Amino acid sequence: ARMRRVVAHVRGQLDGEEQAAFDRAHAAWLTFRDRHALFIAQSYARGPIRALIQAVTLESLTSAWTAELETQLGVPHD
Repeated sequence: ARMRRVVAHVRGQLDGEEQAAFDRAHAAWLTFRDRHALFIAQSYARGPIRALIQAVTLESLTSAWTAELETQLGVPHD
């Protein structure tokens, strides 16, 4: 939910060309996040814990990306 709010805020501050560039960068980041979390889960876990490790990695990466957007792009914190 926090990331969605931050992304919406950032997009609202950009014009068409900047918004398109941000959308491409954000989509690439989402792909990286998903693939990296899967890699981590596959590398460090076997069995039922794999899904938990993947979820925790997704949460961690998303939190870090959201904080980066807030800091670098001047998004007000909640």
